[in-house]
Parts: sequence; C-alpha cells; structure tokens
Amino acid sequence: MSYCYSYPHPALTVDAILLTYTVNELDVLFVQRAVEPYKNQWAFPGGFVNENETVEDAVIREIKEETSLSVKGLQQFYTASAPGRDPRGWTVSVVFIGFINWDSAVAKAGDDAANAEWFPLLQTPSLAFDHGEILSKAKLFLKKLVMQSVINKELLPTVFPLEQLNAVYFQITGSREESELLIQQLIDKSIIIPETYKDLYTFNDYAYNKVLNSGFFSV
Repeated sequence: MSYCYSYPHPALTVDAILLTYTVNELDVLFVQRAVEPYKNQWAFPGGFVNENETVEDAVIREIKEETSLSVKGLQQFYTASAPGRDPRGWTVSVVFIGFINWDSAVAKAGDDAANAEWFPLLQTPSLAFDHGEILSKAKLFLKKLVMQSVINKELLPTVFPLEQLNAVYFQITGSREESELLIQQLIDKSIIIPETYKDLYTFNDYAYNKVLNSGFFSV
C-alpha cells in the first residue's frame, strides 16, 4: 500500500568523523569536494542515503566511495537538522564518529571527492556546510567520552608508551592535569597494564571491554 503525506520530506544524508593517531598528533579525515556546492572546500566524508538503505550502511558505503577506507565500529552521535544548512535544500544529516589505526588509515579520494587528507584535530581547515559546528560538537563529545569511559584502543598501537596515550588525551581534554589523572585511572583499574618491555603498556582486553559494555567507570 502506498501513502501520500501532506508534509514536505527532507533529504537524508550521513557524515563521518574519522579519527586516527600519528606521531604525537590526533588527526581527523576530510575530503575536498569536487562538485558544487562548496566545490574545492573541505568536508566530512558523507553523502545521501539511498532508497531502502539504512544510515549505518550508507555511511560505510560513502566512506568507502570517497576515501577507499573500510571502517567498522562507527558510533552515531549527532543529527544535524538546522534549516538552511545545505544550499541545495532541506537536508538532515546523521553524523557518525569512528576511530581507525594509522596502519589502516591510508585514504585515497574517489567518487565526488577530489582529495582525501588527514588534518590535525587542533588545526583543521575551513569547512563546508555546517561541518565546523559539527566538529566542535564532536570535540565536546570526545571529551565527555574520555572523562566518563575510555578512548577507543584502535587509535593506538598494540604496545605504547604512556607519553603516547597522554598526547591523545591532552589533545582531547586540553589539560595536562586531566590527562594525567585519566591515565592514572586507567592504570588503577587495570584497563592498561605494563608490558614486558620497559615503560610500555597495552590494553587489558577484559577490563577494557567491561568498561565499554557498562559505559562508565563508575558502573
């Protein structure tokens, strides 16, 4: 049975905020648009949701088409719906955030992206649409995440020095003191444990997954 509604229908889109960690630097992935609107400007990977496609499938497809990256474990964190956010018309975007290890983070532009490039999270270019505002919300989301739960271990190598983890936390919290307190909490709760090598740590999968399943340290 078909239905006819008297209400206007927005176009549905998806956007992805992908993060990785290089040497002492937390990076976010942008694509340079090859088409109007905002041709040649930078934006998150993303696009329109196809008919009979879920937003979860759409964001994975768009990332693959525009950056060649295959990702998993994306988390939906925001829906952008402000009127006028897209000059093409009324669009609502479901925004996802995800983490990828640098070893798997080689991006190659495709589809309607002229370029795909990683930028330092604290030194991003001017962004198309309302993506600058969305990025600001993502930074707040990340800070809340690390204060209440744990950063995704995909950002780090299997074995790492505390300085490397501290660099990730500092770029998210903006505070050396908060970063050190958070890392001490990870050690106290055995979420990260010493490796056999001197001054190196690794994630304790059991404790790490327990925190992820509960959502918060306090549970």
